[in-house]
Amino acid sequence: MPSPADCATLQALAEGVAAARQGVELTWGAERLPLLIGDEWRIKLRRQLAKWSTELQEAWDSATLTGPQVERIRATAAAVQRMWPKLAEVASEAGHRPLAVDVWEIPLADGSVMALVRTNDEAARLTADGRYLRVLTAVEIANVWDALPTALQVAKVEFPGAKFIGTGDRSWVADGDPIPFGDGAESTARISQGVAA
Repeated sequence: MPSPADCATLQALAEGVAAARQGVELTWGAERLPLLIGDEWRIKLRRQLAKWSTELQEAWDSATLTGPQVERIRATAAAVQRMWPKLAEVASEAGHRPLAVDVWEIPLADGSVMALVRTNDEAARLTADGRYLRVLTAVEIANVWDALPTALQVAKVEFPGAKFIGTGDRSWVADGDPIPFGDGAESTARISQGVAA
């Protein structure tokens, strides 16, 4: 393994390469840009990334880094960092546009705002903006649905238009009131504890 100073150099270069990629992906989406640029540019990108990966691994496997080795890996890192914005330029010239984030804002009971978006790429871009603390994707909403008790899922299917409402205001429930389904004693106990049956 290289010396601590060499390790720090390799780590810094790897972080720079990762940041360049992340910067472009926040605008264009993860792995979306390579699909917009055509085969020749995609081949150049994949070859450049393979070269970077090989040189970085060889450097990590070295007992010590030589001066020429450090210069070579610095040059490759710089080339990869330049490649990402160049591909964004190529995609723009081909008529493609950056990822458009379609956001639905939903106020929550505590006064904060939840953002609902379609994809993980949109969620990443929105989260990076820093405004939203709670961002959900359409797939995550589907996962929440799958986690609901079967009775609630059936209610939405059997009673079209039925709505799930928040549990914030339960003033309409008298302490100890039985609910009209399930075991009466158990239901009464749950209502008394403020827990929906």
